[in-house]
Amino acid sequence: MLRHYLDDFLGGLDFQAKRVLEIGPASGLLTFEMERRGASVVSVEIPSDHIYDVIPYPETYEKWLRANWAGWTPLTNSWWFAHEHFRSNAKVAYICAYDLDRYDLGRFDICVISNMLLHNRDPLKILANCANITDGTCVVIDIVDSLLEQSDLPLLRFMPEPSPNPEGENWNQWWRLSSQCVRNALSVLGFRQRSEITRFRPMWNGIPIDSFRVRADR
Repeated sequence: MLRHYLDDFLGGLDFQAKRVLEIGPASGLLTFEMERRGASVVSVEIPSDHIYDVIPYPETYEKWLRANWAGWTPLTNSWWFAHEHFRSNAKVAYICAYDLDRYDLGRFDICVISNMLLHNRDPLKILANCANITDGTCVVIDIVDSLLEQSDLPLLRFMPEPSPNPEGENWNQWWRLSSQCVRNALSVLGFRQRSEITRFRPMWNGIPIDSFRVRADR
């Protein structure tokens, strides 16, 4: 269903002849759409031996680590299946986004980070790493937290509860970030030429998810 919202995710950017850094491509929905629109894409995905940022509840930490390792291969295979199907030239680098500064991926015109920061213990480290190698535009998509959006302050909300929720514990969402928080962080990192916040509501598994997109230019 996300295919119907690609323009909302990508923000009307001109991808023609642009070099794009994508963080967390999953099955490659945005990877191959950006390439179709003229981009040369390098996607960054966690390697198979990476210790995922699972919420460290003592009772269930090992369980969810094993579940993530089990899910890594089918998710990765889906990217490569689409890569072959579309005869893509997109590249993928299996490195942790926390460690981008340790690798020479080159410079990029655009960086796209979609629904990924909330899953990481240190989202600002990832933003900083991406900013260091992006010369033009950064696009961040994330989930709207209505409580945070009531304020003009740049806020984050810590999502894990003191103990696992028996109704369905949160094992992989560390934060909700306000759109103003993302915009301010990008401004601090040098993206001050232009910035805009857009709301949209894509369908995920039949459920509408209030989302925001922050686009900021150097």
